[in-house]
Amino acid sequence: MKATVVVDNISAEGLKGEWGLCIYIEYRGKKILLDTGASPLFVQNAKALNLSIEDVDIGVLSHAHYDHGNGIGTFLEMNKKATFYLQDGCEENCYARKWIFRKYIGLPKGVLSTYRKRIKYASGNYPICEGASLVSHRTEGLESIGKREGMYLKLATGWAPDDFCHEQSIVFDTTEGLVIFNSCSHGGVINSIREVSAAYPDKKVVAYIGGFHLYNKPEDEVRRLARAIKETGIKYIYTGHCTGKNPFTWLQDELGEMVQQLRSGLVMEFDDIDICQAREEDLDAILKLQYLAYESEARLVGSDDIPPLKQTLAEVEAEYANGIFLKAVNNQGQIVGSVRGYVKAGTLYIGKLMVHPDWQRKGIGSRLLREIESVYPKLRCELFTGTLSEKNIKLYEGLGYVRFKTKVISPKLEFVYLEKTRGNGGEQRD
Repeated sequence: MKATVVVDNISAEGLKGEWGLCIYIEYRGKKILLDTGASPLFVQNAKALNLSIEDVDIGVLSHAHYDHGNGIGTFLEMNKKATFYLQDGCEENCYARKWIFRKYIGLPKGVLSTYRKRIKYASGNYPICEGASLVSHRTEGLESIGKREGMYLKLATGWAPDDFCHEQSIVFDTTEGLVIFNSCSHGGVINSIREVSAAYPDKKVVAYIGGFHLYNKPEDEVRRLARAIKETGIKYIYTGHCTGKNPFTWLQDELGEMVQQLRSGLVMEFDDIDICQAREEDLDAILKLQYLAYESEARLVGSDDIPPLKQTLAEVEAEYANGIFLKAVNNQGQIVGSVRGYVKAGTLYIGKLMVHPDWQRKGIGSRLLREIESVYPKLRCELFTGTLSEKNIKLYEGLGYVRFKTKVISPKLEFVYLEKTRGNGGEQRD
């Protein structure tokens, strides 16, 4: 996953800055724009960074303040295809209030009605593409934060402290763990981390990116927050915008190199995997991966005399010519996983699902299997593995496969066959 800061308060890399935030995220074949800053500056900076606004697939608004949403109209006029996701609490009703004075700090008036056909409202845990979702606030009592900050909502019933019902995190699943983007963290950094952790209890949060709204906070409060962040086990913090210069220094004092400064032009990358169709020139690398990955299977049966370790490149090329091969590629372009299959008599026969030993237990095998299934979504699927391969069997059964037969290959090797019947696919078995 690659995320580029298009607009931040700090200008850098020959780019201009403003009080606002805009981040361009490239993730598993999708281009996602988080926020649009306080002006059309994001267009100018994106062009300088060779990032296409027209090619963005998904737009996301972090919350309903001007410094994140003033460019929505400009974006939707330039980009003709993206859906723009807002929290269902978003309205044009955000104000800053001090004593008797009120200042509008919300979205451009009329933007929600003008572009209503391009806007979609989200709530709860809301998937926006494979591996990415929006998470709304669930923490009670956030209106106390709004009151403290002098932020209010203008409701039909009168003025109310902002409870940030319009704020959301966008969360990406990577091979390193979950990466959270929350542009201002008005509802609280720790609250947002807890909300995401509760939504995905089997995942670990490894990174948090966004403003922390600390520019007006005292040093002792900032340092307490830093220590609380450290206790979460997060590895990477990228913050800027509304965090403030002095608070950033205090955070860095407490957290060291794990906290980095956002700035226009900053590129952040996290290990993730792209799954796509393999090409013929990939077959040699896939065969070498096969030899490596199946060493563990050989150890289970106590013999190197198993088919995957004896297969030749010519045999793999013949399978490629008559079937489908997928590969999993990391950020460095290394093939770290693969699966193959062929169709016969209404069944997709899946084989050689493999992941590099250094990349196992990161969900890559599950993604490869789901991906090859999706190529033929209505066909019955069949695969097999060794009866001693308990981890493989657990994976397959967890993804909906059921055992239907076993077959003895040799005194030391026995296969178990599993199937998954879907849609209108055939029921035939060989």
